[in-house]
Amino acid sequence: MDLPGTTGDEDEPSSVAEVAALAILAVEGPLEIERVHVRSVAIGLRRSPGTRSDRETVVDVEGLRALPLLSGMTADGLSHVAGCAAELEADEGQVLALPDDPGSGMYVIREGTVAVELRSGTIELGAGDFFGELALLVEDGARVARVRATSPVRCISIPRDDFLALVESEPSFALALLRELARRLAEARATV
Repeated sequence: MDLPGTTGDEDEPSSVAEVAALAILAVEGPLEIERVHVRSVAIGLRRSPGTRSDRETVVDVEGLRALPLLSGMTADGLSHVAGCAAELEADEGQVLALPDDPGSGMYVIREGTVAVELRSGTIELGAGDFFGELALLVEDGARVARVRATSPVRCISIPRDDFLALVESEPSFALALLRELARRLAEARATV
């Protein structure tokens, strides 16, 4: 089956893991596939207009600094994120993550909203929030929830290795991450 943006000669990804790998490859160069269909779930992997096609910066450092998770980072840390992150867009209803898929990166929402669908309920996240970090904190970790866009979404994807490097080298990033994880845990425990 020919996909938009392909010639038909390419092999289609056969798993969500391969789609996640494509998202990470987006960091390394142009992403040629606009939409990939996996197990009847459509996952959109589109670059935002005007983003890079090589190793140039995806978003400006001040745009990154405006995100609460990244606001206290050093200039070097922000430059690292700008150099490794890809900006992705998803349409309303598109699935961004599925349970048990390998954790290949985390996402920071710039615009729009997503629903994190857990067995225990649904959590709504919006601009400035992040998801996908839990699978990165455990070696060979997997996603724990389905994440679906509830509006058009624009987010920044940070690959696993870069995320781990930031946790080790940027104390403000690690502390902001831990504070939010603790807040979510306390909120989840309060509802049980």
